[in-house]
Amino acid sequence: QKKPHVSKINIKKRLRFAREMLRKDPRYWNRVLWSDESKFNLFQSDGKTYVRRPPNKALDPKYTVKTVKHGGGSIMVWGAFSWRGVGPIIRIQGIMDQHQYKSILENVMEPYSFENMPVHYIFQHDNDPKHTSRLVKCWISDQNIDVLDWPPQSPDLNPIENLWAIVKRDLKDKNPRNNDELFQLVQQSWENISLQTCQRLIQSLPKRLANVVKNKGYPTKY
Repeated sequence: QKKPHVSKINIKKRLRFAREMLRKDPRYWNRVLWSDESKFNLFQSDGKTYVRRPPNKALDPKYTVKTVKHGGGSIMVWGAFSWRGVGPIIRIQGIMDQHQYKSILENVMEPYSFENMPVHYIFQHDNDPKHTSRLVKCWISDQNIDVLDWPPQSPDLNPIENLWAIVKRDLKDKNPRNNDELFQLVQQSWENISLQTCQRLIQSLPKRLANVVKNKGYPTKY
């Protein structure tokens, strides 16, 4: 298995976070709104594909994967979910910077959380520079939003990564003709994710944290 290299400083931060959060009541996680961005290729060409084929048939069209230069296009999306199920999913226009991210928080995330989250909910996002920019931090502070102090290099602790994996599996046999159709399929798959799936993933948080402690801060199976 391939796992990202984690610096010694970040290993300590992951371990400290895991130990601290394991002391929380498991119901604490029911108040968290998880968020993240993910990339989806028009032609699902990321990674290796294996195939059984007769000798000397490597170039036979039946045994090849069709590729397009530069992947044939892709989209980036932002999504959020919680104990109450999947939340909004938004297509990012161009390359997202701090201004577009603030706009998403202001016009999508906050209205959704007002309608669907507890009054004292907790917002989670990672340490991407646009998330931690002064502009975004000031806006979050002005709205009195409680943000989870997230440890660096910790996708294994964010259950939304599992939801992205579900959507990408759903897309495997689909053949969208353009990026607009691709987003429609992503959106449809996202909205079909069950409440039970969301709650099961959130219930896995104590196990994820315990695994970080067991692995002494190193990446886990999640």
